[in-house]
Amino acid sequence: MTERKFEYFLSIVELGSITKAAKKNYISQPSMTQFMNRFETSVGIKLFNRETSPITLTKAGEVYLEYAKKRIELENELEQSLSELKRSVSGSIRLGIPLQMQVFLAHKLLPPFLHLYPNIDIHLDDDASPALEKEVLNGQADCALIYAIRQTYKRLSYDYLEDERIRVVCSKNHPLLSGKKTSSDEPFPVRLEELKNQVFCLMDKNFIVRKISDEFFLRYKFVPKYKISMSSMNAILNMVCSGNGISFIPDYVISSYTKAEELGYLEIQEEQFALKLALVYQDDEALSPAARVFIKFVNEFYER
Repeated sequence: MTERKFEYFLSIVELGSITKAAKKNYISQPSMTQFMNRFETSVGIKLFNRETSPITLTKAGEVYLEYAKKRIELENELEQSLSELKRSVSGSIRLGIPLQMQVFLAHKLLPPFLHLYPNIDIHLDDDASPALEKEVLNGQADCALIYAIRQTYKRLSYDYLEDERIRVVCSKNHPLLSGKKTSSDEPFPVRLEELKNQVFCLMDKNFIVRKISDEFFLRYKFVPKYKISMSSMNAILNMVCSGNGISFIPDYVISSYTKAEELGYLEIQEEQFALKLALVYQDDEALSPAARVFIKFVNEFYER
């Protein structure tokens, strides 16, 4: 509300009514009244004649009105100038995003970025997360959006953007569930020992989700009796839904899976699993202006 104080102030002046100003700005009437009270307190002088209808300005309010108009005009000029500068940035970015993640990341991030920077070209690479880290390290990519569990290379910068849960999934008709209904919020608890004779459908070893499951098995000295490796998470989910195994799948994949209602959810009591979405890049003078504005944009996007 503080950031919009000039807009709220001008709305009250224009409409002469707290109720109408609140409606115009899509906030409640009590919130607008609180704004007026806090606003006058922060300024230290009465700005509004509330006894009149419509509401009018005091002498101090008239002085503040001129200031508010100039402030908004300056902010608009600044925004226009910055927008013109953004449009002047040109070049290309070599960006890595694993193929499975492009489904939801590319359409969320790239259109608003390209709207701000129409003269920048983006070339996407869709390898697995560990391979994309190496590409950034070797200068083959400017940056990459990957899921990581830790900082792999000291020479790279890792901007952690958000956490992603990994779910332990099976068919909703799996014998382990004993007919119980489950969900991602209410998984069925099992101990690792109960899974010793189960089939595990896992990603190939070059994928980060596979590294997490392998490290987990190693930590608890658990050797899966049956294991199937695949390179497609959707193919794994199809296997799981048909009753052929258990797998570790990130939330973002499940959210776009067309048969998600056929999944059952387990919670291995020994441990929960998670990834971190990270923007990875070499933070040095070799970064192009285009890459720098993209890195800044992505961080600000996730802060919002």
